[in-house]
Amino acid sequence: MRSVLICLCVLTLPAGCATISMVPGSASVGNGTSQEQTDLRQAARDYVALTESEDWVQSASLLDLARLLVDGVSGDSETDTGYSAVIEASSADIEQVTMRLAADIDLAKKGLAGVTEYADAFIATVSPEAEGLRSDVTNYERALIAAQKSRRSFAEALTRVAARTDDGVADVDQKLAEFDTVIDEARSTADVLADLYAGILTDPAVS
Repeated sequence: MRSVLICLCVLTLPAGCATISMVPGSASVGNGTSQEQTDLRQAARDYVALTESEDWVQSASLLDLARLLVDGVSGDSETDTGYSAVIEASSADIEQVTMRLAADIDLAKKGLAGVTEYADAFIATVSPEAEGLRSDVTNYERALIAAQKSRRSFAEALTRVAARTDDGVADVDQKLAEFDTVIDEARSTADVLADLYAGILTDPAVS
């Protein structure tokens, strides 16, 4: 991705179930900010909050950090951590685990697709006089980063399941492939947003 990641840290937002609307708005709001711009920012923030509240994205625990300092590795590779531990990928009923994985991947995929829909609507209507474009780029890229981290969590959990059985693994792997397609589309949109921001920065009319 050629876009510059303005901030590589995902904001810590209040936990809870985040709802991401899928239909971009078109009305205008005050202070030079369009409805599309407002919708994009909110949808991106909601998506990051969703990935955290659903435990797809987790920060390293103090115990994980202590193990890293003492052993030079991030814990026992045979022990479930993060999202894999939440769904008990190595020990819970296989059918329940694969169903949870498939549902979570679908939710992550649809959520990111919704944010990208807002971003595309914003790109289609933005003018060179748009205010706060840097914030729009940053928020969208944070959502993309959260999606990529979630994807890694899902893949790790699927690896744990595959070590136990082949049952249901192919179906979940297909879900991951579909999520990959949405992530690739989001990367392309992030590139357009970054190029748009760079163009505005170098436009003499707004310097």
